[in-house]
Amino acid sequence: MQAVVSALDEASQATVKHLWAGIADEFGIYMPFEQPVPHFTFHVAARYDEERLTRAIASAAAKHPPFTVRAAGLGLFTGKKIVAHVPLVRNRALNALHRDLWEGLAGVGTDCVQHFDPGLWVPHVTLAYKGLTADVLPSVIRWLADRSFAWEMTVDHVGVIAPTTDPSREAVDYVHRLRG
Repeated sequence: MQAVVSALDEASQATVKHLWAGIADEFGIYMPFEQPVPHFTFHVAARYDEERLTRAIASAAAKHPPFTVRAAGLGLFTGKKIVAHVPLVRNRALNALHRDLWEGLAGVGTDCVQHFDPGLWVPHVTLAYKGLTADVLPSVIRWLADRSFAWEMTVDHVGVIAPTTDPSREAVDYVHRLRG
């Protein structure tokens, strides 16, 4: 799968990487992604047409200036794949960028994940999911419960995370700076 994302700012990345390491040490639940870049996601597809993808991202980025987004609390997605995450508070700027990306990416990817549709989207930063089961979930929540998940960060770019054979590679590809 490939994902259109914004990586977190440096301070927020450090916070999330510290949490990932703690969850791994305490519970044996390792980094939730093949590529260890703390981020939040706008759109996911099995594969994108690269030329059309970069045009769509560049077009959306040209319309939007950098903005601030706020993280708030701890969240869970339940079901077959349990996900512990930090929700991001949707605001006008975040919604507008997401809408423009979603519209620009229509027909650009195959097997797009509908959870990211603007009407369904819950922007978030994933803390744990691979190996997070109902049995260990209460312990993970207790471990996370005394931490603060209230922080602000600047969103200043959009890019793509794609599978890689190098798990240590910490990069977002096709980065376009917001400059509207």
